[in-house]
Amino acid sequence: MSLWQALMGNDDDDDESVRDNDDCEDDEVSGVRVLARHVANVKLAAEERDFRYVQQLSEADKTIASLRQMLKEAGDKASAMEEHVKALELQNTKKWQIESRDHWVKMVEELKAERARLREENARLVEEIRKLGSREGGDAARATAQLEDARAAFAEKEAGWQAQLAQAARDAEAKEVVIAALRKKLDFGTRA
Repeated sequence: MSLWQALMGNDDDDDESVRDNDDCEDDEVSGVRVLARHVANVKLAAEERDFRYVQQLSEADKTIASLRQMLKEAGDKASAMEEHVKALELQNTKKWQIESRDHWVKMVEELKAERARLREENARLVEEIRKLGSREGGDAARATAQLEDARAAFAEKEAGWQAQLAQAARDAEAKEVVIAALRKKLDFGTRA
């Protein structure tokens, strides 16, 4: 007799009914066993899946920690590179200022040399005119006028040179102040 028949209440003889009840009980016990095995397998599979998820989560945490460390190191390296670039820029600026100052110093020296040469030439011309004036009386006035014109031209040039020289000196002083400030910064930057 099937489980269905037992449930529907088949009216066959009692022996068969008793035997069917025993079969029914055996079927129920074996069904419960099958169900218990199935529940155990499902529970085991769920625990294995949970274990795999915990393992994956642990590996992901390790990867995240490793990536964070790499990010921190890269940030530190970028900061160090940025500081190095700033130092190089400062050195480049300082170098340019020193070269500029050297250029101005050279120009001032050239102006001084030119001024000295022109003074010597002027003195030579004055002496020559004086000598010529003593030899030739009429030409002396003309030579004196030329001398005065030459002196005026020289005075104009000298005034221009004096202005350039003064400007160069002011520029050199300003550059010296900037260079001193940059040296202090550079010294402070290398100590830090």
